[in-house]
Amino acid sequence: MKRTGTTGPADFATGCWYLTTTYGYPALQGSAYHTWCGDGFQVTYTSAGCTGSTSLPTYIYEGCQNIQAYGVGWNVWDVTDRWRFCTAYSRFTGVCSARIYPWQKNRYGANGQVWLLGWGN
Repeated sequence: MKRTGTTGPADFATGCWYLTTTYGYPALQGSAYHTWCGDGFQVTYTSAGCTGSTSLPTYIYEGCQNIQAYGVGWNVWDVTDRWRFCTAYSRFTGVCSARIYPWQKNRYGANGQVWLLGWGN
């Protein structure tokens, strides 16, 4: 990564890009939405959001977050999406006895590139 402050040749892409990432299977799903712009040298705009859903009565989507690094003014933007799901919820007691925390980390370049840096539960 490097912070850039000067421009160079005009042979780089200037534009904005959008990517949706997903996690899950039919009963439990998470999605993340990433938009970024760049001029070929530096990232000029970033936006990230995420959501999730479940379709079984014992599963509950509890939230998600986007953890961001670098971004505007840098040549890359890193985003880690983290979801939180209860996978053993009792409707009778209102207690969750098991959770999973899936995540995915992507890196986005100032020229429209995308790299998967890691993922897990």
